[in-house]
Amino acid sequence: MATIKEVAKEAGLSVASVSRYINNKGYVSDQAKLKIEAAIQKLDYRPNEIARSLFQNKTRMIALLLPDITNPFFPMLARGAEDFLVEKNYQMVLSNTSNDIARQEQYYRSFQQHNFAGIITAVETSEEQESAIPFIQVDRTTKESQFFVKSDHHLGGRMIGEYVCQTQPKKVLIMVGPHELMSVQQKNKALIHSLEQATIPYETLAVETFGLETINRIVTTVLERVGEIDTVVATNDMHAMYILKAALQQGLDVPNDLQIMGYDGIDFAELSTPQLTTVKQNVYQMGYLAAETLIKKIENEPIETESITIPVEMVEGQTMRKVIV
Repeated sequence: MATIKEVAKEAGLSVASVSRYINNKGYVSDQAKLKIEAAIQKLDYRPNEIARSLFQNKTRMIALLLPDITNPFFPMLARGAEDFLVEKNYQMVLSNTSNDIARQEQYYRSFQQHNFAGIITAVETSEEQESAIPFIQVDRTTKESQFFVKSDHHLGGRMIGEYVCQTQPKKVLIMVGPHELMSVQQKNKALIHSLEQATIPYETLAVETFGLETINRIVTTVLERVGEIDTVVATNDMHAMYILKAALQQGLDVPNDLQIMGYDGIDFAELSTPQLTTVKQNVYQMGYLAAETLIKKIENEPIETESITIPVEMVEGQTMRKVIV
């Protein structure tokens, strides 16, 4: 493997000049830059990233902080982010908090100690955490969030509401996730508005997390209410699929006895039988755009907007009754 000394010799320049060019520190003439670049390509020189990061007091490592890696939504998000970071020669480090605040704070301390260049976070952040390292929020935003990429949850809620209303349900049970999240507030506000305009009865069921920690309670509650309610709008596809499985095992006819609507559009939802009706988020694009925007911020490139909202789409499966026109 070529060394910086060999590059300098090939270019006919000093090691100091080559070092300034590689580390982007100090003046290097345009003519010298051309010579150095030609030498690097000829010798196939690869800079020592560890040494360079120590010199620059920063690394090319980007943290991706996720709340629950067992949810298929987040691996899709991670793939999008990593694909962009690899293009830009950054390394992604995936960290899973398991919805544990103490673990989240431990990760943030570690990111600071190891001079991470930036953080893509799908968990809520404090002001102190936000000020320490360049970051961008993705998916789970709060009303204080300013630098983020998310889906159009208001559109998603409206699409669900309009679709559900057209099936003429008896009563709708809406599963409501953590209220502090803007995604939950926006989706449910639009959904409930549609139901109320159509004078369709509904009630809500509070769900503490988007994970599976409380899934047994959720499934039991839903199935006990079948007859009184005939439609459930789940917080996400995972919850919807667990409800679907339990309903079928109990001998219920889906969608005639119970309609089930998901949210996310994870790949597994297409494999359910009957196929889940859901609102699909472009999760891969969210991850990709979050990484792209963060790197622009880190490298001081122009950013068109600090808040990106991505459209969603309805995926019509077989867990909702045919729309009555």
